[in-house]
Amino acid sequence: MKLSQIAVVAMVTFIFAACAASKKKHKIAPPAPPVAPAVTSVPAKPIPDKSPDAPASSPASPFLFSKPADGIYAPGNDELAAIEPQYKGLKLEKLKEGYVLYAQGACTNCHNAKPIYPIPTSEWGGIIDDMSEKAMLTSAQKDAVYKYVLSIKATQPK
Repeated sequence: MKLSQIAVVAMVTFIFAACAASKKKHKIAPPAPPVAPAVTSVPAKPIPDKSPDAPASSPASPFLFSKPADGIYAPGNDELAAIEPQYKGLKLEKLKEGYVLYAQGACTNCHNAKPIYPIPTSEWGGIIDDMSEKAMLTSAQKDAVYKYVLSIKATQPK
């Protein structure tokens, strides 16, 4: 080996040794763990239950859920009471059947459930007549959907 090569090897060895000794003298502290930001507790808004067995809310009660903006929710006693005078003997089960068909069944096989509130009550009869043929609803199912929609419209918030 030439003298120049020996000098290079010696110098590289010296540099490595110096770096190793320097690291031992100057230990770098690990970074401090990040501080979690303070979290303020915000009460969660309750999510309305849209199941057919969920009771409908009453806008007069501050403790119950407000009605969804689209008017699609399971009917309750308020909705039944709103149209029962027009349809004597009407049962809540019939309105719930209409809800299931409208929001989860035949009416949603081809499209999403349409918002109920924006459409005038006078137009719903024609819409349901037309769509019930396409959805192949029986007359009893069509009647259930119609009465469900009427009950929701009758209790629509002003």
